[in-house]
Amino acid sequence: MIIYTAITNGYDKLAAPPETGDRFVCFYDGDKPQTDGWEYIKLEIDEACPVRKSYHPKHCPHLYFDKEAVTVWIDACYPISDYIVDLSKDLFVEHDFVLQKHPEERTLFKEFQKLYEHGFSTKEEILDMCKRIKEIGYPIKYYNQTINSLIWRRLTPEVSEWCETWREWYDDGVNRDQVSSSIAEYLIGKKFRSPLV
Repeated sequence: MIIYTAITNGYDKLAAPPETGDRFVCFYDGDKPQTDGWEYIKLEIDEACPVRKSYHPKHCPHLYFDKEAVTVWIDACYPISDYIVDLSKDLFVEHDFVLQKHPEERTLFKEFQKLYEHGFSTKEEILDMCKRIKEIGYPIKYYNQTINSLIWRRLTPEVSEWCETWREWYDDGVNRDQVSSSIAEYLIGKKFRSPLV
């Protein structure tokens, strides 16, 4: 199992991972972090925004790891416990893909409101994304607010396609990835006629 994270602009400090025999990977830019127990990979993508840069391996593990790899994304600010490792192994017994429901069950409108109020996205970016959402027939009631701090993925072709769709909508949309995550769920579920649950 590969448990991985990313730090750009020196934003977070890593805690040492538990000694479980799993692979722990940290993507970084700038100075290499010095915490023991991690394998470090320098991020070489051309992206000025440190948030969007750090999200690239988060969104696209299939571009960094082997096909069918078992991966767990975790935000760098969270320490990895034995509990997280054990829970992850249990989840992968029956699931290839798991997202966490956000504790604040915001509607799509409320999420856009938060993005604007906190300066994550401009009014123009939000309106452009709303137009794109309308063009694909995305039903507003479908919006599923996930937290995306922990993401479990076995990199099957279907899961990798969800990752590609997530990144595509994120690159062309607002600067938080909950909205694009839900759109990817909708589009991939519709394509394979199998709702993601």
